[in-house]
Amino acid sequence: MSAENGKPMKHIIDQATFDEAVNENIEILDMLSDEAIEAAKAQFLSQNVDLSNIITDAYLYDGIDNHPFVKKFNKCKELAKEIIIDEDEIMSLIHGIVKEMETDKAKKLYVGNNGGYTLGVDILRAIAEQADPNPSRKFKKNLELLEQLELVMINWKMEEPSLTTTSRRSPPFTWS
Repeated sequence: MSAENGKPMKHIIDQATFDEAVNENIEILDMLSDEAIEAAKAQFLSQNVDLSNIITDAYLYDGIDNHPFVKKFNKCKELAKEIIIDEDEIMSLIHGIVKEMETDKAKKLYVGNNGGYTLGVDILRAIAEQADPNPSRKFKKNLELLEQLELVMINWKMEEPSLTTTSRRSPPFTWS
């Protein structure tokens, strides 16, 4: 129990722990992924576990790389490595990622824990390094992107300060 308000403290687990429970339900109890997820959620909730940082999406159990959100994020990573970035494509991806992050804490944590800050800087650097005879025009064209990335980073720091103070290694949290 919490000393402050007399309410029981919520326990926290990582994505790997949740995934292990789901996979056991699938393999041992021969459940479908949706059933296995619901059973794992019920089990952890009965033990007063906070699942707000856990992605409980059936896509995960087909492999993390198949999840639509992860595909968008990975596509941004690929585009950031290109010599010339398709700004319209990357803006579309960023808007989609940010929109999902606004409503899903687990997705926000995934981006923060998997190099989202660095990715934003890499994208801006790649765009800035593209050959352009008039850099001021280029900056004006990218102003929306700059503002969007800056706001996202400020929000992450305000809501999840631990994401900016931890080491760059990936924590045990994996995203579904």
